Formats: sequence, structure tokens, C-alpha cells
Amino acid sequence: MGGYAVARGNIPTLRIPALVKTIPMGLMCNCKFLFSLELSENVTQMKRKSMSCRSLRNVALPSTTDINIEDGVFEECPNLLQVFDSEEHLIHSLKHRFDTLPIHKMIYYQSYTNMTVDQLDKATNISISRRRRKVDPSGSLPDCLGMTPLHIMACSSLQDIELYNVLVTKFPETLVTEDRWGAVPLFYAVWRDAPREIIQFLKENYKSIYPNYEFNWTEMMATLSKAKVPNNAIRTLLDLYIEFIPNQVEEWITELANHKLISLDTFKVLVQYGYTERVNAIGLKQFRDKMIKELKDFGRANNKAFCIYTVRSIFTSYEAQYNQLKEATTILELALWKYKMDESESNKKRKRTEEPDSDFREQCRVSCSADIVIEHVLPFLVPGTE
Repeated sequence: MGGYAVARGNIPTLRIPALVKTIPMGLMCNCKFLFSLELSENVTQMKRKSMSCRSLRNVALPSTTDINIEDGVFEECPNLLQVFDSEEHLIHSLKHRFDTLPIHKMIYYQSYTNMTVDQLDKATNISISRRRRKVDPSGSLPDCLGMTPLHIMACSSLQDIELYNVLVTKFPETLVTEDRWGAVPLFYAVWRDAPREIIQFLKENYKSIYPNYEFNWTEMMATLSKAKVPNNAIRTLLDLYIEFIPNQVEEWITELANHKLISLDTFKVLVQYGYTERVNAIGLKQFRDKMIKELKDFGRANNKAFCIYTVRSIFTSYEAQYNQLKEATTILELALWKYKMDESESNKKRKRTEEPDSDFREQCRVSCSADIVIEHVLPFLVPGTE
């Protein structure tokens, strides 16, 4: 691989091919949101600043003693250096990261070994006697980065839901184990934009096994924003927040407006996506289109607090106008309901059927088509409409 081969690349994870033995200078220079690097055990040389990636966390170095690592390999990796007191200590720890932790090592190198589910299942068990086995406790232990095998799996370039299933089944406590940065496995799955089925699998297990676990949503969003991740990851984390804490998303977005690590670009995505439900609640296309346009245009300001204030004020105005218009159609709705009741009553008499009065009235209300009719009437009630 040539120097600066993937510099400035927009990638969250990177796997170095097994044939590569030399990691060139500046390989990952300015890969702003790359946080996971997989190196094969064939690497024998690492050039200065080859790891220049400020978000880098998950990485292991070959444990062979003859690997040549130049000074300054990790000098521009603040996430890693904040965990260790020196680059020398960092390198030593990464070389011995998986000592006495075989399951961690299997997961980290799984993309090179083509590990199967059966192999992992067997590796997670230890024999006590000919007939008795128990789960290997090392599978729930943190390594020098505070990561468990489930963390490493969530960081991996190769995602396999069956491997996730083995790890969660055998070591459910690792779902809520926090690494040296305070992150749980779900966060890394979001960061690397894991397949939807993986996110869904993890979400369901958190809800069923640890329903009362409190995620640090603000810290997770701040980390993603600082790493300048693509919008997909921001939206995924927001979706998860809504799933775990319904009906509070607007309050959270307002809180994030005052967070210094939330960039304006990230905040725009949060507002545009987080306010979608309020837009969809408006049954007048004319107003919905205007609200959507406001969401697209509000980011011209350079102040997050002003942006959110503007959007909320405009939305409140449209909602008030819409509610007034809906009230104006009350008589129309009642007339349609009454017409449907009269029509149904006539049919009942012809068919000589009987229904409870309350059920009959409710069914008529649902089937009177008021929602459809009123939606097409409302545009003509908007002031200024010809």
C-alpha cells in the first residue's frame, strides 16, 4: 500500500489486507471518523504517523517481537493517547492486548480467519469434566481498551448476526459493559453504520435483558458529531433515542442546542429529522410543504439556539392555524357523521339486524370519510386562497 492510500477517506472501519506487511506513512491521515482498524498478524513494519486518525480506538498490534514500529506512529491519535500515559505504553498494551483473552482475539481477527459460528460457540466453553462444561469467563472481561468481544464485534468490518447471537447469549452482561471511553457495544454498531438487522437485534436485547439501563445519549451524540460522521449514523442514534425514550425528542434536541460539542451540521440533521413527526401530524399539504421548506432553510443561521427557536415558533404558528381550520370544519364533520348514521340505520332496518348503539355510532364515525373530505376542503379555507 502506498503512503496516504486512504487519507481523508470517509470510512468508519478499515481492514488491512493480509498480504500487506508494511503500513506506510500517513496511511489514514485525516480519516476523521475512522475508529476501528484491523491489522493482520503479518504486519512487520509501521511507519511514522501511519495511524494519524483522531477518532481511532479499536486496534491491535501483532504480538511478534520483531515488528518494527517507528516513533510517532500514534502521535496524532488523541482518543488512544488519552487512555495511556505515553506512546510507548500504548504500543506495549496493544501488542499484548489479547494475552489470556482468546475470545477477544478470535473476534478481532475473524475477518482473516473466516471463523464460523460453531468455532466461536466451542471457544466460548471450557471443559470441567467429561460431561460438564461452563462458559469461559474471559469472554466477559475487558481488555486494555476496556472492550469485550461484543465491543470488538460491533467495531468489526465483517458483521455476522449469528456471531452476535453467540456472544450475547453467552455473555449478556457485556451489553452494558462500558469501555475506556464509556461506550457500550450498541454505540459502535451505530458509529460503523451496521446493518439494520444488527441494530434491531441489539436494541431488542437491551430492552429484554437490561430494560432499565440508562444510555448516555448526549455523550454518544457529541462523540458522533465531533467525529463528523455521516448523517446515517446521526439518524440511527436519534431513532434509537425515540425508541427508548418516546415523546421527549424535542426536549432533547433543545438541550443539545447548548452543547458545545454538537456541531451546527449535526444539529441541522437532528432538527430536520426529529421534527418530522410534527410535520406529518398536519393534515394540510399546503402547510406541510411550508414546514418542510422551513426545516431545509433554517440552517442558514449560525446559532443553534436561534435556529431551534425559529423553527419552533414557525411550527407553533402553523399548528395553531391548522387547529383553527379544523375547528371550522366541525359542522361539516358532524353532518357527514349524521348522514352516515342515517344511511346505515336505513340499511339495518332493511336487513333487520341489531347492533349496540355505541358501537354503531362509533363505526359510522370511522366510516363517514370525514378525514378524506375535510383534508380536501381545508385548502379552500386558508386565508388568501382563491
